[in-house]
Amino acid sequence: MKKLMTILIALSLVVFLGCSKEQAEDMAANAKEKAGEATEAAKDAGYDAAETVKNAATDVGENAKELAGDAADGMKAAGDRIASTADAAAAKVASVIPAGSHEVGCGKCMYKMAGVTGCDAAVLVDGKAMLITGNTIDCHQYGLCSGTKVAKVEGKVVGDQFAATKVTIN
Repeated sequence: MKKLMTILIALSLVVFLGCSKEQAEDMAANAKEKAGEATEAAKDAGYDAAETVKNAATDVGENAKELAGDAADGMKAAGDRIASTADAAAAKVASVIPAGSHEVGCGKCMYKMAGVTGCDAAVLVDGKAMLITGNTIDCHQYGLCSGTKVAKVEGKVVGDQFAATKVTIN
C-alpha cells in the first residue's frame, strides 16, 4: 500500500509540475507495473484487497494520462497565442520605417522582382525591394529603369509592399 501511495503522489506531482504527455504516459505505465507488483505482494500476504488496489492504480494511471494530455494541449495553445502576439507586435514595429532617404528604382528593370511585369517603382527597405503603393511614381520620368535614385520616403510596410504617404525623388 505504501508503494501505491508513493506512486500516486509521484504521478500527481509530475502532472501538476508540467511534465510532457510522453513523460506522464511513461509514469502511468510504471504505475500500472507497480500496481501489478503491489497486487502480487498483497496476494502473497493474503490480503483480499489486492484486486481493488490494482483497479484503483489503473484508474489513477489512466486519469494521469488524460490530465497530462489536456495539460500539454493547453500549454501548446498558450504558447501558440504568445507566439502569435509576439509576431504581431514585431510586425507592427518592423512595418513603420522612419522617414528618410532610401534607394528607389524600377521593380522590374533594376530589382528584377518576381511577378512584376511593368515598370513600377520600388523602394529598398532593409535590403529588400518592395513595390511602392499609394503614391504614383513614373519610373520613366525619373529614369528609374536605367538606375536607382535616392528618395525621401514616408510610409509603412504592408505585407510585401510599401504604402507610401510621401515620396520625393532627389
